[in-house]
Amino acid sequence: MVHRLRWSDVLYREELIAVRAKLKKGKERYVPMTSELAEEIRRYPAVIGEDRIFPPTRGDKSGRQRLEGSFEDVLTRAQIRNFWLHDLRHTFAS
Repeated sequence: MVHRLRWSDVLYREELIAVRAKLKKGKERYVPMTSELAEEIRRYPAVIGEDRIFPPTRGDKSGRQRLEGSFEDVLTRAQIRNFWLHDLRHTFAS
């Protein structure tokens, strides 16, 4: 889901992120955004001509997105093993 996040989904003034997934009856969902997250997103570099926040890495034929590479880099630096991006979803929910 985060891979489809677009700059237009980030509602800074309302402190929300719009989730435009296919929900029942075409409804949209909104997730609260902390001020810390808003600041991090503001600092994240945009790719010219791309509305997605985490577009595929140019020239990478595997289709990996910038998010995956960045996340793997952080895990390596922190010496964290056997942890996946999807694990964050479960952590947040609990």
